[in-house]
Amino acid sequence: MKKVFSISSSPVSGNDRLVVRLGNYHFSFAVADNNANELRQLAYYTNADILDEASLTEVFQQEELLRRSFDDVRIAFDYPYAILVPAVHATAFPVAAALELQFGPRGSSTIETERVSSWQLNNQFAVPAGVMQWIRTHFPKVKITHGYTADLCRIESTDFEGGVALDFRSEEFTLLASRGNKLLLTQTYTYESPADVIYYLLRVIQQFGFSQEEVRLSLSGLIEKESSLYRELYQYFIHLRFREAEWQVNREDENLPAHFFTSLFDLAKCG
Repeated sequence: MKKVFSISSSPVSGNDRLVVRLGNYHFSFAVADNNANELRQLAYYTNADILDEASLTEVFQQEELLRRSFDDVRIAFDYPYAILVPAVHATAFPVAAALELQFGPRGSSTIETERVSSWQLNNQFAVPAGVMQWIRTHFPKVKITHGYTADLCRIESTDFEGGVALDFRSEEFTLLASRGNKLLLTQTYTYESPADVIYYLLRVIQQFGFSQEEVRLSLSGLIEKESSLYRELYQYFIHLRFREAEWQVNREDENLPAHFFTSLFDLAKCG
């Protein structure tokens, strides 16, 4: 596991809130005050191979903070193996078969279902069984959700052509497309180059009849304004903005872009 960056802003107490996001290639966590307004500590790890229990144990041993006791612990799984189903149809929906049809055989997995009330949806997702057992063993008080649910919690209704929110991680990105108060698509894609991102975006724009000149892109995660990825996006789309975490950070010398941490901020603020 490679630590990409970390922030140490202020002392931590047991009354603070611990939030964790993890997926195939990343593990990140943050500690905020109990109202999730002020950031205390944060760290972001990536891995060249798919994370397993050994990877999680490695981080757990490195980060003393994770071994402390917190009354409020929230974990969002960013695995792409998720399907959003209208709540009225969720009871009869064949979750396991649909996940296998869309993503292929997943091996031993735990299937979870959570209600996304504000969107009248059920989020049905799969987590590797070994990872789920590890999480429940090491964080017995944990509240479990999926990354899509946490992201949807912070998506705002739009009164313009349409919006696409992109969150970039190591080797993959999550895309949420919406128009007005309707969710059109949420999906996770792997990519190796900016051209891959542009390809998926143009397909989505075409599929939902968006205009390249009017659609608005919200960017967060591991993307910088000086990067080739941002420059490539700017060649195709006019309306780009970084969606930044709104935490107060007490370190004046901290120069990491605030949009790096937006997904953790969303998780801390939701639920």
